[in-house]
Amino acid sequence: YSRAEAVGREMAELIIPTRLREAHRHGMAHYLESGEGPVLGRLIELPAVRADGTEFPVELYIAPIPIEGPPLFTGFARDITERKRAEAVLKENAALAEQLTKTAASAPGIIHSFRLRPDGRASFPYAAPRIRDVYGFDPEQVREDAGPLLARTHPDDVERVNATIAESARAMTPWHDEWRYRHPMKGEIWIEGHSSPVAEPDGSIIWHGYVHDITGRKRDEQALAERNAQLFLAGAAAQVGTYVLDIVARKKQIAPGYAAIYGFTAETTEISWDDWRARIHPDDLPRLDSNQAEAFAERRREHGADYRIVRPGGQVRWIESRSLVVYDDQGQPQRDVGVMIDITERKQAEEALRDSEERFQ
Repeated sequence: YSRAEAVGREMAELIIPTRLREAHRHGMAHYLESGEGPVLGRLIELPAVRADGTEFPVELYIAPIPIEGPPLFTGFARDITERKRAEAVLKENAALAEQLTKTAASAPGIIHSFRLRPDGRASFPYAAPRIRDVYGFDPEQVREDAGPLLARTHPDDVERVNATIAESARAMTPWHDEWRYRHPMKGEIWIEGHSSPVAEPDGSIIWHGYVHDITGRKRDEQALAERNAQLFLAGAAAQVGTYVLDIVARKKQIAPGYAAIYGFTAETTEISWDDWRARIHPDDLPRLDSNQAEAFAERRREHGADYRIVRPGGQVRWIESRSLVVYDDQGQPQRDVGVMIDITERKQAEEALRDSEERFQ
């Protein structure tokens, strides 16, 4: 409104929304009768209406002026639309922050931000509270300087970890590494980290991601490697070939005894699926493929076969193989762990016996 348009008009019709005008008039009548008004002398927030009919929030203060004659009031109104918008944004951000905090607290590792400044100083501007579980430090201790934390990286891993970080910063590519860490209470543990870098205006690089303790997994991997090594050594001593086939990757880890039976070099520890098939006698290969497909279809854990191989140079040998299949939760074959022996002499003896029986007949 212009001042001329507003002066002299009833306030209820001027600035109070239609739905609140009756309440305003009732409150004014109550004040005239009793001298009391619940909104007088207090700073309150109410909706107001503009000349074009749009509503907006105002902060309002009304006070009666104690003079003789008709009641007189002084009022102060302030448009608080922008403040309300800011409060809504703050409230939304607070709710989001609370949600992120809960997510970070329930994550299996530590959600964090790692900053590397141009002068080489490092810090964690943000780290979930669980950082103490993995690193043994509180978030406040590493917010400005991560030096004491980084100093606990295993000396044998420091150079490699620094190199992977430098390469990620140079190429601005996602970072991933695994390293040993000397925890102040747990002793030596293994940690795995994943993060993505972002360049900052001051030349710093900040990585957003997570790290988690993988000590249990590393111990399991070491125990499995030790068991496989013992199996391979036992197989070599007994002149038995042992292997572990990764069905998905189509690769076999083989023991020395296996390499010797098939005619691979003594240094060979891994062969592909095609390397193995190339050594199978062509007359026996269709039967082996059929037997294996049938075993997988029926989800049989154990299967085996006798078949011939052709060693380098053309020598034919008979093999007896037995294996155990490991399936995933969906019933898909994942690994095949097996043993085999060379039964050529037995096959030759059986053939000689048949020949002898035929001649006897």
